[in-house]
Amino acid sequence: MRLRVTAGEALRATLPPILRQLNYVDTPIAGGDCRNVALVDGELPDALEICRALSDDVAKIMTTRNATFDLRRRCAEAGIDALVADPIDPRELADWLEHFDDRGIERRSRVLIVDDDDLAAEAVAALLAERGIETEIVVDAPRVFEALDRSSFDLVLMDLEMPQANGIELAKMIRLNRSHLSVPIAFLSGGGDTETQMLARRFGGDDFISKRMPRDLMARLVELRVERAHVVRTLIERDGLTGLVDHLRFVERIGQEAARSRRTGGDCALAMIDIDHFKAVNDSWGHQAG
Repeated sequence: MRLRVTAGEALRATLPPILRQLNYVDTPIAGGDCRNVALVDGELPDALEICRALSDDVAKIMTTRNATFDLRRRCAEAGIDALVADPIDPRELADWLEHFDDRGIERRSRVLIVDDDDLAAEAVAALLAERGIETEIVVDAPRVFEALDRSSFDLVLMDLEMPQANGIELAKMIRLNRSHLSVPIAFLSGGGDTETQMLARRFGGDDFISKRMPRDLMARLVELRVERAHVVRTLIERDGLTGLVDHLRFVERIGQEAARSRRTGGDCALAMIDIDHFKAVNDSWGHQAG
């Protein structure tokens, strides 16, 4: 990741040791090249104008000594992505930089489509494929759990009315498994009164998407829900310092890989690497570098 810094003397004087600790260096970039993150000093009189002038492809972080409501509103209007308190906490800045670094990584989103109407499910899958979203279709309700145990999904897109179990019943069953508590569930519905929607949300549903809305809008709503799922999953499943998955998710991933190995007859390996005297790295270069 490349970082651009626009700061006054006071902030710029404090940044070098922080950036060295985080392994980021603000160096001149050749013409035509650009940095994908900008750190702007909120004390500069034209800080907001600087941010507005930057491309939408650049993540904008602004420092502030007083995050008032009015400042937050103006930052939102200026397209600023993050506010960081000044003086800067290296850990907070590192978390934001990691977040924007992850955002720049091209990843394949995955949606599980649950619908007893295979033609309708395939139509939705084709629509999402146009936006680069991978899908898996399940037309038989009991097989939902096989799919969820076998792979990770960013969203379960489920028909509300199905013969073996309606969407609300199936959502309740999905939420009985702790590892599936955080998977967003959106219902595809041709209608649905307010009471039905509230009942669905009470038992594990997160959103309703009307089958009657324009197809482009439906695809965009799914895309936004998936993007949000990426952010939330990173926050709850990964350690803020190392970026590695937490213990619970690590154990779950091992279980998934072991199950896949048994099912396919393929190999499965777990490597544990231990580096001697690693404390010296942290002491010399900081925990973020370590």
